[in-house]
Amino acid sequence: EDMRIIHLWADVGIEDEILSTFGKVTRVGIDPDPNPFSTVIQADARDPPVEQKFDLAIANPPCQRFSVSTSGTGDKEDHPNHIPAARSVCKQLADHYIIENVPQAPLRSPVKFTGGMFGLPIHYPRAFETSFRVPTPDSSPRFRPNNGPLSEQGEAGKAWIGKTKAWHLAKGYSHDWP
Repeated sequence: EDMRIIHLWADVGIEDEILSTFGKVTRVGIDPDPNPFSTVIQADARDPPVEQKFDLAIANPPCQRFSVSTSGTGDKEDHPNHIPAARSVCKQLADHYIIENVPQAPLRSPVKFTGGMFGLPIHYPRAFETSFRVPTPDSSPRFRPNNGPLSEQGEAGKAWIGKTKAWHLAKGYSHDWP
């Protein structure tokens, strides 16, 4: 039987391409873009209008409050902390959960990953709080670019500085994501 997965704070739902290989994905976002990998519910992820219980909840609450790049574009205090709400709604809706955010976010016992740890040519550090144990991976990158935009991705709050096509190739996407 396929897993029932709810994906919260997911307007674009890029992760749904991979998630759909594990089961049926229901995606909740304020202004969701359609994609062929999930059923969309336009709603506030803090209070999604769903009745069913899911096997897995995945939440991607906004990271601006904790992101190092926010200080260059505004005040972190202007952005709410949605992590407690994400934790609460995940526990309410699913047997297990994953909350993804930037490494500086106040997640509980997060496991931290970078693209290089999985052989991807991108740094892109992320932290994950889970309701289940995830072994801490080997932090040695399996991909070691010497220079260029891909090696700089995610360092010191820099935004993506490559071509969209390169991002799709690096992450293995087949869909034409924005």
